[in-house]
Amino acid sequence: MRFNRKSKRFGSRFGQSYGRSSGSGSKNISAKAKQFQALISKHYGNYVESLQLETRHPKERIVLILLSLFTAGMTFGLLSTTAISVFLPSARNIESLMKVESTVFYDRNGKTLYTLHDEENREVIKSEDIPKFVKQAAVSIEDNGFYEHNGIDIPAIGKAVLSELGIGPRRGGSTITQQFVKNTVLSSERTYLRKFKEIILATRIEKYHTKDEILTMYLNKIPYGGTSYGVEKAAEVFFNKDAKDLNLAEAVILAALPQAPSYYSPFGENKYSSLSRELTLSEIKSRKIKDISDLERDEYNIGLIGKSYLLADGTNLYLPGRTDEVLKQMENQKYISEEVQKKSLTEVQNYVFNEYVATIKAPHFVFYVRDLLEKKYDKELVSNGGLKVYTTLDFDLYEEARKAIETQTASNLKRFNANNMASLSINPATGEILSMVGSADFTKVEIEGYNNITINKKQPGSSFKPIVYATAFLNGYGPGTVLYDVPTKLDDKTPKNYDGSFRGPMSIRSALGQSRNIPAIKAYFLAGEQEGVINQAEKMGITSLNRNVDYGWPLALGAGEVTMMEMVEAFSVFANGGEKVPTTAVLKVLDSKGKILEDNTKTVPTKTRVLDEQVAFLINNILSDRSVNLGGALNLPDGRVSAIKTGTSTKVVGDTILPSNLWSIGYTPQIVTAVWAGNTNGKELGLSGDGYNGAVPVWNKIMSFALKDAPKVNFARPEEIKSVSISKLSGKLAGENTPANLVTTDVFASFAVPKEVDNSFYKASVDSRNNKRPNAFCPPDFVKELTFYNPQAEIQGRFNWQAEIISWFNGLTPEKVKELNLGENVVVGSPVEEDSELCTPELANKALEISFANLAEGDVVPKGPFTLEASVEAEAGVEKVEFFLNDVPATVATSAPYTADMRVPIGFKVGREFMLKAKVTDKNGFTKEQFIKVKTGEADASLEPALSSEE
Repeated sequence: MRFNRKSKRFGSRFGQSYGRSSGSGSKNISAKAKQFQALISKHYGNYVESLQLETRHPKERIVLILLSLFTAGMTFGLLSTTAISVFLPSARNIESLMKVESTVFYDRNGKTLYTLHDEENREVIKSEDIPKFVKQAAVSIEDNGFYEHNGIDIPAIGKAVLSELGIGPRRGGSTITQQFVKNTVLSSERTYLRKFKEIILATRIEKYHTKDEILTMYLNKIPYGGTSYGVEKAAEVFFNKDAKDLNLAEAVILAALPQAPSYYSPFGENKYSSLSRELTLSEIKSRKIKDISDLERDEYNIGLIGKSYLLADGTNLYLPGRTDEVLKQMENQKYISEEVQKKSLTEVQNYVFNEYVATIKAPHFVFYVRDLLEKKYDKELVSNGGLKVYTTLDFDLYEEARKAIETQTASNLKRFNANNMASLSINPATGEILSMVGSADFTKVEIEGYNNITINKKQPGSSFKPIVYATAFLNGYGPGTVLYDVPTKLDDKTPKNYDGSFRGPMSIRSALGQSRNIPAIKAYFLAGEQEGVINQAEKMGITSLNRNVDYGWPLALGAGEVTMMEMVEAFSVFANGGEKVPTTAVLKVLDSKGKILEDNTKTVPTKTRVLDEQVAFLINNILSDRSVNLGGALNLPDGRVSAIKTGTSTKVVGDTILPSNLWSIGYTPQIVTAVWAGNTNGKELGLSGDGYNGAVPVWNKIMSFALKDAPKVNFARPEEIKSVSISKLSGKLAGENTPANLVTTDVFASFAVPKEVDNSFYKASVDSRNNKRPNAFCPPDFVKELTFYNPQAEIQGRFNWQAEIISWFNGLTPEKVKELNLGENVVVGSPVEEDSELCTPELANKALEISFANLAEGDVVPKGPFTLEASVEAEAGVEKVEFFLNDVPATVATSAPYTADMRVPIGFKVGREFMLKAKVTDKNGFTKEQFIKVKTGEADASLEPALSSEE
């Protein structure tokens, strides 16, 4: 074998690496060469022996081996290519290259939901019918080297290989020619062999067809989303025109779609780039947010079209879209000028799309499943692979939900201007999605009906509260724990309840059932604040909350944006007794040849414990307690046990707080259903809008339909749960002074059973006029033994809660105190630790006398009416004089003459003895009494007629 110059240079460099060929270096390289030869001989045996290496110089041996292996590799590659090529379709025949197979989606019972390509326009339009800027836009964004390569982009393939090895960002290496092959010719199995076939076929197509023919075929078959396959169908569906009539803005929109047709669809939720959460004024200022570069990547979503957002500080923040990138690439490649680029960008942003019309059933769900499959198997296999996809959807249940939403939306629109609704139902035991209605009307453009609300972020309002309370229960609290619903100042704000009132001491059971805001905020602090709440929420499936955002206590009221899917997953944990089951939308997937790609029908769902079983039961027990919930619509028929929580998020408009998102999420062990109502664009609703009236009616219809033939199942009660007698006003064990009427029973987790005895009640004798200590000089009528209730704040020391609680109680009117049902002789507060100034010798010794002026002991009083007069002497002044007949109060006189019109009862017999009493109270509260006994006489004859007429 003869070396050329290049081989010599290679040998020289190789020799330098191992040392020179003389002396000890020669021995070293000889040893290395022999090791290398032995390694090769092990695998290539006789072929290596034929090179007669033993007679050659060590350097020459290595070079010979490498060159021979290269030759063998090339030979193997050529033979492999030849063998594979035998089974590839012809690259000459355009018709064979344009064949596709339809993918079919079914519900769980075999009903066809959607067949891809059913509506595909199979007419292949000519190159001259495709505007040049449609071609330019596609080439610019998909393959800017299209006119230079021969079907494959070697540098791009190299980068793709490195990314597969974990070097550099993940990326593909496909040219337009390769994409055409993937979309129309080969199966889309993700293997290196398939990629090899793709490369071979792409280079062959380039050999037999011109660039314009290839680009035309590509544009005729590329999926643009939904039923849109090929540029002609896409022009019809999206713009209601023929492809030849497309303008530049429309061409740019179409070019932006193929990378992710489902994601970027103008009929989908990513039509526009969007903020993934609402930015607060404080963080906008502190972070100096002015443009997209100032945002974290998880704070925005890149959509099809760019959009501007007005931030709270007045900044106009622009988020570019995929179309921005297409236009920029067209400008960079000199297809358009900067002026045209800017003009077209404005046209794209203001474009009004044609109304979407399709025969698809359960469209939001089908596109949701399709998107999942595209991420798992690639969009090419899903679009053209002839798959049979058996989903978890129960179409009958879906139809019931859709009809209920259609009816309720019409009502909501009239009552409080809410134009949209959505619902989602899941079997908590299996995680299977049973129904998904993403909007009130998929085809209604004015409400962005194509937008799948079930996977969009919305503020959940009070429906988030059960997660906060569950976290607090893990920290040792329970349904009977008392929280004070009183005005509470936090961060210079005083939050309010939905009805503007405050109810004082409430058990968590009542507070959660009645959806009171102040107790929920206090539970947030008992739960460990933001860190504790988000930790638990994430375990239960809520991953949209951003730890970098300081939500603070408003998080307890649902201020953090989450998706309906996440909320249903979290409530499924409650329904499952604390276990989380992964959500799934697919039962089985078969390829075009009937091969099973995945089968979940025989798989036992993976269950992960993410919440203590006892805590899950406590939440279920509260949310299913009809004695504390807000109304009859929350209850399912036939006495079936179900748990439910409503929610209403709000926004401040001027000086008014108005509702914006209306929720209801409820469940049994068999099904969890969430319903949302509101406006797609987040605009506020009418003042009367709330979750109970706007969402609950649909929830009740869906649940009733789903469970009509299902057995009644209660939430399982763990054996460890304890029933405990506690004080209603403290949540602690009842003490010896706790009034009997204020003792109740509630359930607690075994690790959270109250151990403290109620010390908020104690008894003391006081001067009831001022609650001070009495003494021997106190009037007996005012010395009473009272039970004092001294409320104690949930958290001591850190906040001003104790003072705020006492202040609220002190401000109550007697009528409001009575509404608390504290019972007789129970007062709020503590006795004053000093002697009553109303109990002194000087006051007690003031002259006070009373006697009867017109009757004496033993007098006879005729039957019928008579007048009783008292003679009074009171140094301190008379407060009142009371008159009694046989200790029965008769009348009161407060000024002289102190007389009373009284009457001897007709039923008294003549000669019957009865007692008269007069009691005077002076201005200091001291009293004096006078008693006399008199007898009943004959009726006064002059009064007979009057008596007869009265009878």
